[in-house]
Amino acid sequence: MSDHPEDGPPNESSSNAFEKNRRGNDGMQRRDLLLGGSSLAAMTALAATAPATAQVQQAAPAPAAAPASTGPKLGEILPFPQPPRPVITEPDWRKVPQPKPVSIRPPKGAPNILVILQDQTSYADPSTFGGPINFPTMDRLAKEGLTYTNFHVNSLCSPSRTALLTGRNQHQNSQAAVVDGATSYPGDTGMRPKSVAPIAEILRQWGYCTSMFGKSHETPPWETSMSGPFDRRPARQGFEKFYGFIGGEKNLFRPYLVDGTTELGVPRDPNYHFNVDITDKAIGWIRGTRSLTPDRPFFMYYATGGAHPPHTPPKEWLDVYKGKFDQGWDKLRGEILARQIKMGLMPPGTKIAENPPEIPKWDALSDDAKKVLSRQMEVYAGYAEHTDREIGRLIDAIGDLGELDNTIVIYIAGDNGGTAIGGLNGTFNEWSNLNDAPEDIPYLKTRMDEYGGPNTYDGGGLHKGGTGVLSINGRKVGEGRINKTQGAVWSLAGETADIGVDAYSPVCDDYDPWENAFTGTINTVKIKHKA
Repeated sequence: MSDHPEDGPPNESSSNAFEKNRRGNDGMQRRDLLLGGSSLAAMTALAATAPATAQVQQAAPAPAAAPASTGPKLGEILPFPQPPRPVITEPDWRKVPQPKPVSIRPPKGAPNILVILQDQTSYADPSTFGGPINFPTMDRLAKEGLTYTNFHVNSLCSPSRTALLTGRNQHQNSQAAVVDGATSYPGDTGMRPKSVAPIAEILRQWGYCTSMFGKSHETPPWETSMSGPFDRRPARQGFEKFYGFIGGEKNLFRPYLVDGTTELGVPRDPNYHFNVDITDKAIGWIRGTRSLTPDRPFFMYYATGGAHPPHTPPKEWLDVYKGKFDQGWDKLRGEILARQIKMGLMPPGTKIAENPPEIPKWDALSDDAKKVLSRQMEVYAGYAEHTDREIGRLIDAIGDLGELDNTIVIYIAGDNGGTAIGGLNGTFNEWSNLNDAPEDIPYLKTRMDEYGGPNTYDGGGLHKGGTGVLSINGRKVGEGRINKTQGAVWSLAGETADIGVDAYSPVCDDYDPWENAFTGTINTVKIKHKA
C-alpha cells in the first residue's frame, strides 16, 4: 500500500496500530490488529472501501438502485440524491398518509473507527518497536494483531495530516509543505480543493457521528482568526465535533483552545494539561453519542499534542525516566537494534551505521553535555509515555461501553518522524533555535531543573510574555522571564537587544548598521523589570 502512486515518495518511517474487527452474520467472529507505519497507506484503504459497504436504511422501501451501466452506484456521489416522492393531488392533508421518512445509515453492525495520531514520535521510540520508552497502550494493541514495520509518512507535519484525512497525496491536497509556509504555487497553496473529499465528510454523510480532538495543522494561517473563512477548519471538513487547537504547536499548559469554530481562549486551571483535557472531552463525546444515537457508529480522529515540542508532561512525569539514558546514545542505539532483531523487526546481522560527522561519539562529550542531553531525553520519554497512557484511557473507555470489539483502531506513532528543531545541543526553549540563537551547553545546564516545566515554552506572540535575552556581540549573556510585554510595530520581527553592534532593522535605505563596539570589560549587568 505504501507503493501506491498517489502516496508519493516516502520520506520518514513511522509506526502505527490498526485494530480491525470483522463481523459476520452471527456477530463478531474475530478481531485482527494491524500495527504499522503509514498514515497514508492505512487511510487510503479506508477511503476506498468504506462507502462500498454502507447501505441506506429507511422505514419505507428504498428506491431501486440504477443499473451500473446507466449511472453511478449508490453512494458514489455525495450528498445522496433525494429519493423520488409520490405525486400528491389530494388537497386535504388529513386524507394523505405521511410519507415514510428516509434516513441514511450504515449497515447494522458497521464498525466504529478511531484514528490516533501521535506527533513527532520516532520509529524507534516506542517499546512496541524495540525502543526505550514504555508504550503500554500500543503494546497491548500489538499483542492482538499485526505490526506494520515499513509504512511511511511525509517528512513534514501538514502534508502527512492532510493526506491521512483525505486518502490523497499532499500535492492533490495542495499542501506540499507545512501549511504556515504556503505559497501561491500549484500544489502548495495550503487550501484543499473541493475536488478532494475529507474522509470525515464521506462518513458523516453515510450516517456516522464524527469528531476530532487535538491538534489541527491543516488550516492556512490567514484563515485561523475569528473572521474565518472556516471552510478548511475541522468543523467544516466533516467533523461534527472539534475540540483542540489550530496550528503546529501550543503551550500544553496554556493552549489557545477552539470548540467547533468558537474561540475559547486560554484555560486558567493551574493543573491543566492539554492531553488530559482532550482525552476527557473525547470520552465524554463517545459516551454521549452512544447514549443518544446507538444506531450510528462513530468516527473519531484523536490527534494528541505529544510528543511534539514543547516537551512538557505533567509534573509527576518529569522524573519517571531518571537515569535511564545515562549510557548515552551510542550504547542506546545498540540496545534498540538488538531488541528489534530479537522481535523480528530487523533482519539478523544488521549493523549499526556509523555516526554522521556532526554527531560525536558519546564518550567524547564533556560531562556537562552528557548531563544536559540525558536530562532532555528523560523529559521527552516521560512526555511520550504519558501521551500513550492518555490514549489508553480513551481505549479503556470504549471498552467499558462494550464498543471496542466493533471498533477499528488505527494508532500512528509519529506524523513525520523525530524532530531536529533543538539542534545538536537540544534546546530549553525551542524558539531560541528557530530564531537562529542556538543555546549552548553551559546555558542549558543552568536550566536543567526547569526542563519540562511552564517556562520551557513561552507561547509566542505580542503581549503574551516571553524570555528576555541580553546579547553582547552576538553572544547570549543573560536571560529573564517577562510575564507580559507591550508590543510595538518595530518589535514584530522578534529582535533582541545586542550591545556592541547595532543589529536593529534599518529605518530607511540610507541607514546602515554601524559598529559601536564596547572595548572595555563588563563585570556586572543588572536588569530590573517591572511587569
